[in-house]
Amino acid sequence: MPRRPTGSLFRNDAGRLYVRVLVGDNDRESFPLDPKLTEKQAEQRKELVADLAVRLRASRNVTRDAIVALLERAAVREGRALRDVIAAVDVVCRGGAQAKVVPGGDSVPKQVTVQQFGELWTSGELARMYPDHVKPKRSVEQDVYRLDRHVYPMAGRVPVAAFTLDDAERVMRALPSMSPASRRHIAQLLHRMMAMAVFPCCLLATNPLPRGFLPKLGPAKAKACLYPDEDARMLACTAIPLCWRVLWGFLNREGPRISEAARLQIQDVDLDRGALRLEKNKTNDPRAWALSPGVPQALRAWLALRGNPPPSAPLFVNEDGDRFSVEHAAERFRAHLQLAGIDRPELFEDSDERQQVRAHDSA
Repeated sequence: MPRRPTGSLFRNDAGRLYVRVLVGDNDRESFPLDPKLTEKQAEQRKELVADLAVRLRASRNVTRDAIVALLERAAVREGRALRDVIAAVDVVCRGGAQAKVVPGGDSVPKQVTVQQFGELWTSGELARMYPDHVKPKRSVEQDVYRLDRHVYPMAGRVPVAAFTLDDAERVMRALPSMSPASRRHIAQLLHRMMAMAVFPCCLLATNPLPRGFLPKLGPAKAKACLYPDEDARMLACTAIPLCWRVLWGFLNREGPRISEAARLQIQDVDLDRGALRLEKNKTNDPRAWALSPGVPQALRAWLALRGNPPPSAPLFVNEDGDRFSVEHAAERFRAHLQLAGIDRPELFEDSDERQQVRAHDSA
């Protein structure tokens, strides 16, 4: 009968103890142990990590990333946190044939990682699976960007069942310098994902992110807006691509968020009556209004220049004829202002009291 793998202990050049175990066929990985462990405790922890590795490797469809993420936590966690990891391994190993994330399935796999879970959410798959409890995301492009840029690199491989407050705080600590509102957006994504993991997905018993986890917004900052002569100078600047000037002119006059404008289709505007319907928006509050003077004529000329596309086509398109992306839109707006020679200091001031101008601040 073959000997059960037990792993091995070794010290690195700095004297820290590591446990080395098999995570796949002829595939070993090393995990640092808590420096406070005694030699005897380190031996016991090695046996625990090795045992968990055996169980995870024997469970079908458990990815290598999921195995590594669980074992690196088992190597250093203590007390309740360690019990949570062991419980997560139990959940993952019971997942069995449900282990693969397959869009169109009837339920979320028990060992789904944070990145897989986030992609199920932003793709609309969770809304399809749980239509009574998960609504399709409106601000999906911005959220995909935030998750890809800030959450997945730090915690994407962590199984949702093993996600803890420590993981969330690691994401938040790694954020670059940004406004309290931007930090809060990312924390809200984490909190909402964990809430859905509790219900309706039943991956966690309780939300690991406590009340008060969301960063405070702080006092509101003063906002700037364009003067009419500045708006005219920007729209007349031929160094700015026409597609952007049409979009900026629309935002300056009508005031929606750029993400809302980017989703508009030609059929959402009635150019004969000068009206617009905004049925899908961030606040889930459908609304309609009369367009400002001159806007219907400008849009009619814009569509004629594009060859009068069908009603289902985007109302606004970029230089390549594709729907606009909202990524870095504020930076692009300010760059276009400077390109047009608009350099009023308060438009570009970023301080504790004042916020740099954004496209939808200008209405």
